[in-house]
Parts: sequence; structure tokens; C-alpha cells
Amino acid sequence: MGELTSVLKGVHVPCWVIDDRGLFVWVNDAFIATFGDRRGEHFSVIVAPESLSAAVRHFELMHHADPVTDIALDMVLPDMTRVRTEVSSVFLESIGLCCGGFGLAGKPTRRPEPRTILSPELTSRQHEV
Repeated sequence: MGELTSVLKGVHVPCWVIDDRGLFVWVNDAFIATFGDRRGEHFSVIVAPESLSAAVRHFELMHHADPVTDIALDMVLPDMTRVRTEVSSVFLESIGLCCGGFGLAGKPTRRPEPRTILSPELTSRQHEV
């Protein structure tokens, strides 16, 4: 696991490795800056209650032959702020650990509302449908 974690340590998005019980066994600096040092704690400590069942199911499915590797979850920061997070996971079969690394788990940026370009030859009602 040392080779993997040395590469992930410098990644600027939160990355982690959890064991088969769901405990954080390694986190990178970006994870600590975002969620605090949670090593030894269960992953549920950073998942919002409304996303917990989906997170548990996702974790269970990581051990199947063809796992779904991406999931959107609401996560909780230390100040109790909730953030919608895209998490990509991969089962580290060679070392027997599930890794939630490569996940984008930082504070979201505010996206502007999408702009719709209106066609001048249509009425406003026609644009609604």
C-alpha cells in the first residue's frame, strides 16, 4: 500500500483507503484539511444521514465482480456543513482493501445557473415547451 499512498499523498482532492470494516486506514493531506484526521473511524462519520444507506450499499457492492464505482453522496464537514460530493471508488484487490481514493470530496464551487439561448424566431411560450 505504501507505493499507492505515496502517490496519492500529494493529490489535492481528498483521498482515503478504508478496510473491510469501513474504517479509514489512510487519508491524504487534502482529506485531513477537508474532513479532519479520521483514521481509525468508520466512513459513516463523514456521510450525511440521508446518504448513509446509499454509502453502505456502495461499500458492500465494491466487493462484487462488476462494482458500480461512482456515487454522489452528501457528506458532512467538521463545521457540520453538508456538501454534495462525487466519489469514485475502486476495490484494491491486490491488498484486500476498498479504496475511496480518486474521489472529489471537497467543498463544491458555486455553479452559475445554466443559460438558455433563445431562438429569436420562437415566441416565449414556444421556448417553454
